[in-house]
Amino acid sequence: MTFLRYAATVGFITFSLLVISGSSKSSEEEYNTVDNSVLESFLDEYGFATFDGLDPHNGEGEHPLKLAVDIKNYEVARMLIDEGVNTDIMYALGKDHAGLFECGMPAEDVEAVSELYGEVEIVEVDRMTEGMSNPVLELTFENEISKTLVLELIETDHSIWRIWRIGIFSDRFINKEGIRIGSTFEDIEDNYLINGVYWGEDGDPCAVVESLWMSFILEQGDWWQMGEVVGEIPENTKIIRILVVGN
Repeated sequence: MTFLRYAATVGFITFSLLVISGSSKSSEEEYNTVDNSVLESFLDEYGFATFDGLDPHNGEGEHPLKLAVDIKNYEVARMLIDEGVNTDIMYALGKDHAGLFECGMPAEDVEAVSELYGEVEIVEVDRMTEGMSNPVLELTFENEISKTLVLELIETDHSIWRIWRIGIFSDRFINKEGIRIGSTFEDIEDNYLINGVYWGEDGDPCAVVESLWMSFILEQGDWWQMGEVVGEIPENTKIIRILVVGN
């Protein structure tokens, strides 16, 4: 009788575990279905019905990840990344932007966008910029030993702080011509009209390319004396920082 009671107890426990396991699996499937439904609804609404991780643009030439960030749908943005969407855009340099960070973006959105990059440390400091003290957000990405991006803020209408300039300190970010931190002065010359090389805020030489709304901070050498170019700038002079300004 004892054995029978024991067998019955084991049977009951086993049945209970199966029921719980089945219930858990059902809940997980339901959760995944909801997730898929949200993502599919977004893709259908904006013309990404034929979503392909290798070529994700819709008929309007829009990228689903960029669009999701623009409309502040960070839930869908995270789903797209998890689904393997092409993430090159997250590190693309261009007019007004460094990856998903754009000039004009409200400061309050920076944390949500940063989370799409993984673990990002955000530190707010005050900095003197062009004779004025403005708040600056220093972002350090995971596995970086120093700051990755510096977002300079300016107060606009209705007391909203927005990004007005982005400083790039990491070679993760690259433009369509392949220029990044570590590229050379020759790379800039070969691709763009340089409007001038001027004294930068920290005393470093700054090559300005107005067509890009970018400035390339160059490493100093004997050619840079008292804030002026003396002689020829060596072609192998390295880019040590990049500034992106809103137009």
